[in-house]
Amino acid sequence: MKDEQPSSLSESKINELLEQLREKYIKKEKPLDKEFAQEREANWQILNELGRKLPPAGFDLIKPIGVGSTATVWAVHHRELDQDRALKVPRPDAKLKDTTKILIDERQRLAAVSHQNVIRIYGSGVVDCRFHNETHALPYFIMEYLPEFDDFDKAILKGRKSLTDAALIAYFRDALTGISVLHRDSIIHCDIKPGNILIAPDKPAVVTDLGYAKLIKVGETRDTDVRFTERYAHPDLIRLVQDTTDPNANIAPVPRSELREAFDLYAFGRTMQDVLHQLRAAEDNEARTVLDTKPILTNYQWAYLSMISKRLLDGKVIQVRGPDLLTDVIVGLGEREMKEIRYLSAEEALVDFEKLLHLYDLESNIPELNEHLSHYVQIPNRHVPFTERVRATVQHPAFERLGQVMQLGFISSVYPGARHTRQEHIYGTFANCCSYVRALWYDEYSCLFQCIMSKGDIESLLVAALVHDIAQYPMAHDLTEAASEFSP
Repeated sequence: MKDEQPSSLSESKINELLEQLREKYIKKEKPLDKEFAQEREANWQILNELGRKLPPAGFDLIKPIGVGSTATVWAVHHRELDQDRALKVPRPDAKLKDTTKILIDERQRLAAVSHQNVIRIYGSGVVDCRFHNETHALPYFIMEYLPEFDDFDKAILKGRKSLTDAALIAYFRDALTGISVLHRDSIIHCDIKPGNILIAPDKPAVVTDLGYAKLIKVGETRDTDVRFTERYAHPDLIRLVQDTTDPNANIAPVPRSELREAFDLYAFGRTMQDVLHQLRAAEDNEARTVLDTKPILTNYQWAYLSMISKRLLDGKVIQVRGPDLLTDVIVGLGEREMKEIRYLSAEEALVDFEKLLHLYDLESNIPELNEHLSHYVQIPNRHVPFTERVRATVQHPAFERLGQVMQLGFISSVYPGARHTRQEHIYGTFANCCSYVRALWYDEYSCLFQCIMSKGDIESLLVAALVHDIAQYPMAHDLTEAASEFSP
């Protein structure tokens, strides 16, 4: 039976709220004056219904805080908890049936996720609205409220004078963490862009607007319509576009089995490029008129973030020339290398943010690189790291036999001191390799090695140094020079 309690909002209050909403419509980059007039009566009904639905749940409707392509967002206040929240409800426009489904999907996605870097949901409901001679049951949900929030790029540009380098880098990490959390729950956002990542003062960046998000279904072959913003869209999505009437909401049919995390990673890479480029331009303009201005980031940090953004692009090289922050290729590398070093998951990229924020402990992850390791093998002029896994390698019979194989063969007849073995040679190679890795990792001028080398890459390199001579036999070099039959 329909709830018949009266609305808590008077007619004059509803008209006041509608006037505030009209201001939101006309202040958009592309004003929606005509759209507001067409939607005014239906919005009146929505507000009247919310005035009946919200008070029993402990909420009061306060004011409109935003208008999007599919919904309006309102500030509400929970009386008992004395906390502000945000309420999202579909816009009553010509695409109401589609937007209703979008909000239902978004509500379901948010309800499945709980993390500080993804907008939280606290409740939901339905309001009735008559539009175009049809009655619609419009879903609404109550979510986390971010006071004085702004889009990702705008918040960073506005706050750049008070931001520290660590805070700026942390914002990028926060956003990518939110994306990673969605991927962990098999959700592809599909429309990552600065406008869908929000920052509020003293709050971490949060990923929001999951209206176009999709749930990965293994084995599902049916197409699903993916909506996205062209500027940030993966090239594979752009090729499938059917509806191009709105560049901010392109539509492409994609089999659910082909939904990929790379779509979100690519979009975030483009987002990073845009934000970094805008920030650099703003700082350069300021430096021309204000003396002693300093950029937020060091050259090393600029380069590192630029590399991360490029590696998020799934190996797709579209922009080759132009400012370094906007190109898709790392200086000195080519298209083939960019495909080889692309990130395959958000977690991979998050490790590089940890490195940049000095939260990644190289020596703890790879103890052989600890210069102060208490267990070592002494060879002339070198301490060789001797961890348990190094011990397990060198105690293998194939390695132990090299202790009986001379490294320099007949040369010891000319230089009597040249009598070290293949085993000693390997120890020296391994120790030098550890030194090279540390030097490249902690290079203060180039971040390339630290950025592109993962824990697994470095461990593979150290293993290669240990076993590079494992197949050598006595007098190998001498015999190779004497007869070609001994050559590999």
